[in-house]
Order: sequence, then structure tokens, then C-alpha cells
Amino acid sequence: MSKKIQIRAYLNNNFGDDLFVKLICDRYPNEKFIVLGDSGNDRNLKDIANLNYIKTDSLFFKVINSICTKWQKLTNTYKGNYRNLFFINLFSRFCKDNIFIVGSFFVETDRWDHMFDEPWYKSHPYIIDCNFGPYTSEDYYKEHKRCFSMCKQVSFRDIKSYNLFSDLPCALYAPDVVYNLDSSDLQDDGYYLISVMDFANTAKSKEANSYHDSYKAKLLEVVSKLVGMQKQVKLLALCEEQGDYKIAKEIEDSLNSPYIESINYKDIGLDATIKLFKNSHYIIGTRFHSIVLAILFKKDFYPIIYSNKTENMLADIEFTGKSSRLSQVSNTLADDMLSNSFNIPCDKLSEYIKASSLHFTKLDEELNLIK
Repeated sequence: MSKKIQIRAYLNNNFGDDLFVKLICDRYPNEKFIVLGDSGNDRNLKDIANLNYIKTDSLFFKVINSICTKWQKLTNTYKGNYRNLFFINLFSRFCKDNIFIVGSFFVETDRWDHMFDEPWYKSHPYIIDCNFGPYTSEDYYKEHKRCFSMCKQVSFRDIKSYNLFSDLPCALYAPDVVYNLDSSDLQDDGYYLISVMDFANTAKSKEANSYHDSYKAKLLEVVSKLVGMQKQVKLLALCEEQGDYKIAKEIEDSLNSPYIESINYKDIGLDATIKLFKNSHYIIGTRFHSIVLAILFKKDFYPIIYSNKTENMLADIEFTGKSSRLSQVSNTLADDMLSNSFNIPCDKLSEYIKASSLHFTKLDEELNLIK
């Protein structure tokens, strides 16, 4: 255990988060990693040779968690059933390093009232590729700043988040870590790739829920137009558990055309999904990393912006093409969504890709990796 590195990540068969784990493990092939999660969420991580996936919903872990919960209630220290976090905190004490590759974890919710993972911060972890917020309470910000100060490094993927913590010596900014992905072997197979999301999903905000019908109607209009042009359309679900595939199939079934194919990341895995982006002709992106990959692979693309993280990323890279916020998508012309050209200067993109490796600078030094 002492020679292993623990990765803390949100694992729910979500393409972006699984890709985070793969990038870390591939970058350090001589290191051994562990990650904790529930059964079934390792479906597309099983081929990573230097990763040990530990299932915390097994009978053994459930018994230990039950005993600890009872003890905490008896001693008035119980603050909720954070089963995976309990074991993440425990394992952090015995690992060589702890890495939280996190994305949009730091969003304040109604459930937040304390730093329930403070023991983990005392292991002096690396936090890689995060954005911070939205948040409303000053306590939420101050408590995270206090805990971030315990980290070896906290790297932010947008400038706005970094500016909130720029006075911390451990803080830095770098473009999204996925820009470290290999961008060779690109081709154009002529199909339109559309990343879809289910905004009726209860996990989304109430505001996002209210735009679900108009978003779906607009995608139906766009796909119908492409079918009329006899273009191949691939509707890509990057997180089935959050409803993406359900929406893709509803659109496909509504139009019932041989030109449409619904594809589920959960079924095809990381490499095949990346290849879909590399070989596409045009991308309409909703999920954050569908837009990142469109940029990385220099594809013509149209972004649908449902959160500040996408807006901030596009601003950082000085994107000047057309886009729609989720609230505006019903007023967007289908022709506009299909006519964007890639307009990010090559020198700017090269600079951006190079800067994304800054997420790993300190970890490279510690693990004696020379790039």
C-alpha cells in the first residue's frame, strides 16, 4: 500500500471523469494506482494495467462502514453516510501520494454545511484540473481556501476560479488536463457528432430543467435538417447514468432514419469514444469535454453552453465563433448551429495545449518523470 498512489475521482461511467483517471495512469506507467468506487463504475477502467479498482460496496466494506457509523453515532461525531469518503480518508494515510482529479466537484449545494473531507486534506494531496463554484456562502469559500492551503498543489482549469485562490502558494492555472491527450491520427469520415444531455435529470439545476424541452426540440430540428441533407448523424451519450442515452434514443426514435445512430460511451469505452471525435466532420457539443475535444482535434464545432465552466473555458482560449447558452438555444437558427468554422489560431491552440501540462509539473518532479 505504501508504494501506491490513490486517485480520488467521481466515477459514474462518465466519459470525462474516466478519461481523467486514464490520463493520470498513462502518464505514470511505472506507478501503481488505486481508486475507490462502487461496483460497475469500473466498466471502462478495467484495461488500465497499473490501476487497482477497489469496490467499496462489497460486503466487507459495508460491514466496516456499518460498525464505524454506529460508533460515530454513539460518540456524537456522525455527520452523514459518506461511505466512499470514509475509506478514501482511511487509505490516504497509507499511500505515497493522493490525487484528486476533480473537474466540477466544488459546487456549493444545499447539503453542504462543513468540510466533511478535512481529514483527507491533511494528507497534503494534489488537486488537479478543478473549477470552483458556483457558490453563494462566504463560509463555503473560506473553508475550502483553508483546506486548499494544506495541499501540495491545487490546479484550476479556468482563470476565474484561479483568481479566487491566487494568493495561495500551491495554486496555479492551466488549461483543461484533457488537452494533454494525443491529437494525432485525425481524419474526416463525414459524420456529424452531437453530444446530448438530459436536462430533465433531477441532478441538474431547476433552471436547466426548465430548458429541457426547448433544448431537445432544437436538437430534433437540427438532426432532422441533417437527415434531409442525407448526412450521417451520431448522437453521443457520454454519461448514461445522467440520462444522455435516453435523450439520444428519443431523438433517434422520433425521426426513425437510417442516417441516425445513438452511441453510448458506457458500451464502447474510452478509446472508441475518442476515435469518434477524431474522425468526425463537425461537432455540436453540450457536455464540457465534447467541446474540449472538438478544440483539441481542430474540428468545426458549435458549443451549447449550459454552465459557467464552458463559458469560462471558451473565454480563456479567446473563442470568437457562434454559440448558444442553454437559455437561448430555442431562438438559435439551425443553420447557425451547423455553420461554425474552427477559428482558434494555431499558435494560440499550441500555446494552450503546452500550458495544460502545467497541471503535472510538481507531480512530475516528485515522481521523477522527465518529459
